[in-house]
Amino acid sequence: MSLGAGAAIISGAPSLAEYAVGRGEGRSGTYGLARPRVFSHDFEINANPALTPASPEGPLGLPGAYTLRLTVDGARYEQKVVVRNDPRSPVTAPALEAQHALLMRLHEAVNAIWDMQQRADALRAAVDGASSGAPDEVATAAATVKAAIDGSAVTFRALSRTLVRQLVAQDKGAHEPTAPTLAAYTAACRDLTRLQAQWARAIDSGIAAFNAVLSRHGRRPVASVAVTQLPCETDPESVQYTSPSGIVYRSLRETDAIVKARAALAAEPGNIGRIIELGVAESGARRFREAIATFTRGLEMEPDSALLLRWRGHRYISIREFDRARADLTRAARLDPSLYGAWFHLGVVQFLSGQFEDAAASFAKAQPMAPDPNELAGSFDWLWMSLSRAGRTTDAKAVLDRRPPTLPPDYGYTRRLELYAGAVTPDNLLTPADTDDVQIATLSSGAGNWFLVQGDKARARTWFERATQSDGWPAFGFILAEAELRRLK
Repeated sequence: MSLGAGAAIISGAPSLAEYAVGRGEGRSGTYGLARPRVFSHDFEINANPALTPASPEGPLGLPGAYTLRLTVDGARYEQKVVVRNDPRSPVTAPALEAQHALLMRLHEAVNAIWDMQQRADALRAAVDGASSGAPDEVATAAATVKAAIDGSAVTFRALSRTLVRQLVAQDKGAHEPTAPTLAAYTAACRDLTRLQAQWARAIDSGIAAFNAVLSRHGRRPVASVAVTQLPCETDPESVQYTSPSGIVYRSLRETDAIVKARAALAAEPGNIGRIIELGVAESGARRFREAIATFTRGLEMEPDSALLLRWRGHRYISIREFDRARADLTRAARLDPSLYGAWFHLGVVQFLSGQFEDAAASFAKAQPMAPDPNELAGSFDWLWMSLSRAGRTTDAKAVLDRRPPTLPPDYGYTRRLELYAGAVTPDNLLTPADTDDVQIATLSSGAGNWFLVQGDKARARTWFERATQSDGWPAFGFILAEAELRRLK
C-alpha cells in the first residue's frame, strides 16, 4: 500500500499502528494518503499509458489491519483490509519496521524541502510586489534579495533529487537498511540542516536590509518567512511504543556508547559479542526496536544462539510484544537451561499474561542462577509475587523468610520485599529521594500488587495508576501496572 493521491485516510493498524502510513496519534490514529511533494516525477521502467504510476509513489504501509475511508462528493465509503507481507520474503518484522522508519524520514525530508521552496517562491513574489514601480534604490535592494532566494532554489532541487533517489531505492525491495544506506541518509539530512540554517541567515539579513530601504521610501515592509520545522533529523527520537490510550513513547537520542559499539561491530561484523554490545547500548537509550533489529541480525548468523534469543525476548517485552517475547525466551531456556536471563524474563512474560503458577516455576529456576545481588533481589521479589497471586501463601512466606540480609538496601526490589515482609508500609515505601521514573514505577507497582494480594483492589488501582503516570515506561513495574489495570477493568 503506497501513499497515493486522493481524499482518503487510513485508520487503525492495531498491531503496528505507529509505523503505519504517515504519522498518527496511536493505535486509533488517522494516517493521510499523499504522495511525496517533489519537483518532478519519473518513469523508471517503460511506462504503459495511464497504467504505470510515476515515481516516487511514497513509502509502503507495513503489514497490519487497516480501515480505508474514501470521501467523494460528500459520500463516505469504508473498507477493511489486511496488508500481508509476501510469504516468499525472508525479511523479518523488525527489519521491515527499520526500513519503514527510514522511508518515513525520507518522505518527510522531501516534503520539507518542497515546503521551503514554496515559502521561497511566496517571498520572492512579495519582494516583486513591494518593489514594483519603486525607485532605483528599492529595485537594486530587491534584486539582491531575489538573488539570494534564487540561489537557494537550485540547492533545494538538487537535495530533493538526492533524497528522492534514496526513497525510490528503498521502495524496490523489503530489507533492513544497510549501514551505507543509513550513512547516505544521515549525510543528506546534514546537508538539509545546513541549507536551512544558511537560508534562514541569508533571508533574514536580506529582508532586514530590504525593509530598511522600503522604509526610507515610505513603502510597507515585507514579512520574513519562517524556516520549516525540520522533520528529517540525523538522530531522531523514534517511536518505540504506543499505549492503548494513544500515548506515544519515544527513544532517547543516540549515545556515545551506541556510536562506539557500532564502530566496534563494523570492524568485526561477524562477532556475536559485538552485536550484543550494540543491542545492549541501544537498549540503554530506550531504542528497543533498533536493538531488536540488531539482535535479529545476529540470529540470522547464529539462529540457535540462546543469548541472542534471551536479549531479543527481553526487548520484545519492552515494546509489549509478549507473544514474540515468550517464543524467544522459551526457546532460549530450552537451548540453554542454565541461562538465568531466559528463565527470569520468561517468568515476567508469564506473570504479565496471568500465568502465575508457570511464572513461579520460571522464577524458581532463575533464582539460584542470579548473577549479582540486584538480580537476586529481583528474582526473590517476582517469585513472591507469583506465588502470592497463585494463592500459595505459605510458599510465598517461605520465600520472604529465606531472603538473604545482603541484598542491596536502596534497590527497588529490596524495598518491595521489605513491604511484603511488613518492615515498611506503603505510605513510606516511596521517599522524597525517589525521583527516578523507573524507580517510581517499580515501587508503585510493587505496592499495587501488594494491595491486590490483600484483596484491596481500589488502593491497588491507585498505585498502579501512579506507576503508569511516571515516564518509566520501559520498566517492568510500569508494564506490570498496565497489565494489572487491564485486568481490573
